[in-house]
Amino acid sequence: MHRKQGKRIRVLEADVRDPVCDHYDKKVGILHVRNVFRAGPATGFPDDTFYFYGRTLHVEFKGSEGKLSRKQEEKIAILRDANQMVAVVDNKEDGIELINMLNEGIDLNAVELEKVLCRRLSKPYRGLVENSRAIEAW
Repeated sequence: MHRKQGKRIRVLEADVRDPVCDHYDKKVGILHVRNVFRAGPATGFPDDTFYFYGRTLHVEFKGSEGKLSRKQEEKIAILRDANQMVAVVDNKEDGIELINMLNEGIDLNAVELEKVLCRRLSKPYRGLVENSRAIEAW
């Protein structure tokens, strides 16, 4: 649901997350874990983890006014340093496209795929990816 603030429409995090999770469940459906409100994951861990054949994707969902906390930035950097794929998704179209790309089995390692994602998805978060680990030849 969208909430109006003056003339701007505010997109809630659930408006981004729910259609992406539904799309994954219908198209891939291997295993999707909602990490929020679960015992175990530390504060700052991405909201959801999606499993594909041979790949795991961690996603932090944000609404139109959402910003990453310092703890989230730290956890994302740690996951990326461990060669895990992490995306910050702030609109449902990009999230669905991300699920489709991974489901199609694009043959890239986590770093190469992240470079593709940074060119296509979550443009406001490119700086976070570029600064979260030393990657040559960006």
